[in-house]
Amino acid sequence: MSRARSALAARTSVENLKAAACKAYGCEPYEAARFEEFFDVAQFCREHSEELGGTLGSDGWCVWQVGDWAVLSDLSLLLVRNTDAIAAMSADLGTEVVGAAVDLGFAFAAYLRAKGGKITRRLMLEDELITDEGVPCVAERGLHLEDFTEVEAEQYWRHDKLPTFDHDPLDDVFECVAVKFKD
Repeated sequence: MSRARSALAARTSVENLKAAACKAYGCEPYEAARFEEFFDVAQFCREHSEELGGTLGSDGWCVWQVGDWAVLSDLSLLLVRNTDAIAAMSADLGTEVVGAAVDLGFAFAAYLRAKGGKITRRLMLEDELITDEGVPCVAERGLHLEDFTEVEAEQYWRHDKLPTFDHDPLDDVFECVAVKFKD
């Protein structure tokens, strides 16, 4: 886990996930690209993310399919911070939305689940404080939560057979979209 990553996933199509995310986060796509190498994805996302020194008022997202899960990822960690948007996406899509984030450089970790327009689980480590809200999920079964770190965030995320944050994804076609947030 050498860099900051965050992602949301839902059992839906890439197109449905992108549309629900744009609606929930209040943004419009303004540029799209497809890449086979994750290095190119990271470059595109950096150039379009205000958080990372890119275009003002925008972010760069990457979307791809993993089995029946569509995964939406960013490098700015903005996706997992907006719990209202995640809850809205779960209502709009009519399915559970799972989110996770890791950033070793800032000791930041998050794991969330939303269903039916409500956040059902939220674990977050930020500024050395742990937020623990909602009902523990299946991924947590049999584990006693004494601490919550980047390791647990990824472990819970991986429970649903979602891709690791430990390395760059391989052997995929990644759709990227630059989005501009509405005022």
